[in-house]
Amino acid sequence: MKKILVFVLMFGVVLTSNAQRKKAASSNTGGGAVAGAAVGVVGAIALAAYYEHQMREMVEQSAMEWALANKEYSHGDKLEMKLISWEIKAVTDISATRNLLFKFKRNNEPYEVIMFLLSEGWWNSYGVEYSKIQPIEIDNNLWSDILHSFMEIACIDDGIKLIGKDSISISGRFSLSDRLQTEFNGKEDAEIVTDFASIYKIKGRKIIFAVIYEGTRYEYKADLVKIEGDEHIIGILAKEGLVLDYNEKRINLFNKSTRDLIKLNVFAVNEINRLLLPKTLFVDKL
Repeated sequence: MKKILVFVLMFGVVLTSNAQRKKAASSNTGGGAVAGAAVGVVGAIALAAYYEHQMREMVEQSAMEWALANKEYSHGDKLEMKLISWEIKAVTDISATRNLLFKFKRNNEPYEVIMFLLSEGWWNSYGVEYSKIQPIEIDNNLWSDILHSFMEIACIDDGIKLIGKDSISISGRFSLSDRLQTEFNGKEDAEIVTDFASIYKIKGRKIIFAVIYEGTRYEYKADLVKIEGDEHIIGILAKEGLVLDYNEKRINLFNKSTRDLIKLNVFAVNEINRLLLPKTLFVDKL
């Protein structure tokens, strides 16, 4: 615990030292002084990067401690816990952080995504305060529910039809790349049935599906609805207590119990989809 406190204090000293060196460089006209200040700034940045890495390691360690206290495991099991996204660059960013995403795996079992919902005061000089954290475990069933609701409320492409809870029919023109439109097995249009594992990524106002047919990888770019920045489209999920909120080209989740809006950036959404829904991609054309 003392190490954490020392780390936080040193991180603050690094930032203060950095600012002082910049001030000294601007007030001193000597070339040597300027060069020395520049070297000092580089050193301070390197030191700040090191302690930022240490902070990340401490957060991951805290997540593993939570897993050891709450997950099932047996003698000899191999556990993996790693942050999916990390936007904290300074001590001042900690208080503004409202959720953390981790990927968790036991042995060769499928990945789970652990989401920590953070209340004010979740981090202090002693590390993580677990009473200020509410974990949500996202498995492939919950994620498929989220994607199904998202497709219903946000996808306006006429070529997309939902079949059941996790299957999709795609009808339209497929492409080999952004620049080259191509026929699909000798025809301009094709119809394939696939699942949410074929979602390659969400980019802007497009959701991109990737499939492999007869050894060739094809993409289909489906249109998403265009809404203003102050507009929200709501999706009702099967999981009680969570509500889907689509706003400004990003998927958000509202937690009714804590009244927190969980904002997921595009990278996090694409990474969750990659982890929870492994890509098969191979399809049969109808």
